[in-house]
Amino acid sequence: MLPYRLSRQSIQYTTRLRAATCTAITNSRHSFSTKVNSKTSTEPLNITLYQYATCPFCNRVKSYLDYVQLDYSVVEVNPMNKKELKPLNQTQVPVAVVNHTTIANSTTIIEQIHAMLDPKTLALLVNDEFMSDTSQKWSKWSEDHLAVVLYPNITRTLADSWAAFGYVSEAKEWSTIEKVMNRTIGPVAMYLVRNKIKQKYGIVVSGECLWHNDVM
Repeated sequence: MLPYRLSRQSIQYTTRLRAATCTAITNSRHSFSTKVNSKTSTEPLNITLYQYATCPFCNRVKSYLDYVQLDYSVVEVNPMNKKELKPLNQTQVPVAVVNHTTIANSTTIIEQIHAMLDPKTLALLVNDEFMSDTSQKWSKWSEDHLAVVLYPNITRTLADSWAAFGYVSEAKEWSTIEKVMNRTIGPVAMYLVRNKIKQKYGIVVSGECLWHNDVM
């Protein structure tokens, strides 16, 4: 759904994230709480997702949208100035605009969109296990564990960060100056943030934490 070509490592990263999330969906009919009070609508949903291409939480939302077969457009946010988010009064991705309603946070986006779906249409896409306790556990795991540990694994070295940030060179919506700044400064900033994330979540060895399933 991206409007431009990603670097090879970025493609591998996003593909693996979405494949892992979709595997959870397929094996346990990945579910999300629908506690949000939203009115069910039979009108077509016009969805625009504001994202970073390498954001695990953004890819989590896209995995859900793909699973329930919803069309959506993507806006790549400039991480240096986040100018695309300013009209929405938001500072973090993912952000979704659904029929002129702005929704932030991956879980909240999924919850509210799920609540908006026509029940008859939804029944054709998912079965009763979609909202089961097991599915809910997979949903929480993808947010609390998978999305968290993926970031340190694609930024283990400056070379890795450089490769992961390769997608910015072909962001059609950005100016040449924006592309150059993101391409040169972005990988360094991305690498430095990695250490903060590791410290925050107690990650010692990035590669090992990716394969730990004790959260389940």
